[in-house]
Amino acid sequence: MLQSSVLVRIFLGLLSALEQVYLHSRLHQFLAALGRFLRRLFQGSLLGSFLYSLDGLLYTSVTAKIWVYLYRFINTVIAWIQLRLEGAFEDSYLYRFLHGFKTLPGGLYRGGMMSVGFGMGLLVLYVLTHRVMGLLGAVFLLGGAISLFFCRDIEGRSQSSLLMRMLLWLVTFFLTDEEAEQWQQEK
Repeated sequence: MLQSSVLVRIFLGLLSALEQVYLHSRLHQFLAALGRFLRRLFQGSLLGSFLYSLDGLLYTSVTAKIWVYLYRFINTVIAWIQLRLEGAFEDSYLYRFLHGFKTLPGGLYRGGMMSVGFGMGLLVLYVLTHRVMGLLGAVFLLGGAISLFFCRDIEGRSQSSLLMRMLLWLVTFFLTDEEAEQWQQEK
């Protein structure tokens, strides 16, 4: 889209023409000659020759060879571990459980089951200890039951309920345009 713009093409043509003018100018020839002179001067100097010889010594030294060997060995071990574990995580129970949260009915079902279980646990603690905080389990139990009720046939229930339609509209309002359009098309 940007390359098809006439203004951009004119600007790029102008820049390439200026580049050609600069490459054939005396200023470019002078700066290139100055750079070559300074490079030769540095290579011939004591500091330059020391640094260039040090660079050659580092790659041929025993210490550098040990570091390169360790680096290659660690990379080989990491690659071996990656090959062995490549499909192991996708087959695990935890991955399948978390993967179920990707869809709305799956997330409602799993969240509802966890909420019901947590609510039942708190109610059992209330029965055993008679603490008022245990009554909070009834709230989790009710929330889980509502979540389990809505996890099946969410589309039909969302179209019949005014509150659910308002909630779905609010969710699509906060999504980006592409996500909202995709979600509306999936309905």
